[in-house]
Amino acid sequence: IFLDEIATATRRVQEKLLRVVEYGEFQRLGGQKVLTTDVRVIAATNVDLPSRVEAGKFRADLLDRLAFDVITLPPVRARGQDASLLADFFARRMARELREDFPGFAPSAIAAIEAYEWPGNVRELRNVSERLAHRAILEGSGQAVLFDRGALDPFASPWRLQDTASRPESTSRQDDPPAEAMDFNTSVRTYEMRLIDQALKENDGHQGRAAKLLGLSYHQFRGLLKKHDYGRLPGRTRTVEPATDA
Repeated sequence: IFLDEIATATRRVQEKLLRVVEYGEFQRLGGQKVLTTDVRVIAATNVDLPSRVEAGKFRADLLDRLAFDVITLPPVRARGQDASLLADFFARRMARELREDFPGFAPSAIAAIEAYEWPGNVRELRNVSERLAHRAILEGSGQAVLFDRGALDPFASPWRLQDTASRPESTSRQDDPPAEAMDFNTSVRTYEMRLIDQALKENDGHQGRAAKLLGLSYHQFRGLLKKHDYGRLPGRTRTVEPATDA
């Protein structure tokens, strides 16, 4: 049996769970008969249980029984390119549920996904990925999906009602990158890749016209593609083949 968010269990629930783990006994809700069972318990939490024990909020004897072995998973932000792999997986799963094709994330989107800190960890990454995929499918352009920072906060809107009494007014713009998201070099790289993605999208992938739109020569544009390893897939890189038709 898998028990998620075990730290939120009340003392009464902890007592009953300890009885199951220790003696294999339990009673159905409202029942009087003692039943026996033989189960293995896997529990998960996002808090430090030893600290909860010290604070008197979790039973030490239950923790001793549950902690036969403990696996501590690092957050997404500490797992390198896992973020883009997971984002691609969640987005494609959403597309399958909608019976639609997912064109994939643009290189600038991959860079932004891997640079963002994801304070909400995997749940936030999944929600944002699915939101981006859904919006891209509704748009129906068939183009690689750009990273829209508006997807980070689905409530973001100029018409949103705000409780100014309990929340300080924010002076940051919606399209500003979060202060904790990335360093200067990463911000510049992501911004340049986003410009490339947008230019190619508006010119149906034609590199010559995209370069002109950005005010660059074709060779300068190709230099940018090489600089950013353009054409990278989630989790790995791919060599850009020379264009035969600019």
